[in-house]
Amino acid sequence: MRKSIVQSLLAGIIIAVVYYMVQVVRGMYLTKEYVPDLFNAYESVDYLQQQTAIGTISSPVWSVLEASGLILLGAAVFYIGKTLWRKR
Repeated sequence: MRKSIVQSLLAGIIIAVVYYMVQVVRGMYLTKEYVPDLFNAYESVDYLQQQTAIGTISSPVWSVLEASGLILLGAAVFYIGKTLWRKR
């Protein structure tokens, strides 16, 4: 029982790490492939000032809850899958 719980938590941590790595790689790809429209961008200065957003501001509590939720979800999926596999 204890071994299954440890394995489930490790699987959850791996799933969380993979999730965040996919987000990082996707962001790097989108940043690399972004081509701004320089000719039409300066038609309205108001548009540029209203639409510019760099990054996001989030609460550290939300970040911890998100990571914990991913770990628990991964652990639950692994544990349920392992239990169903044994019954099979």
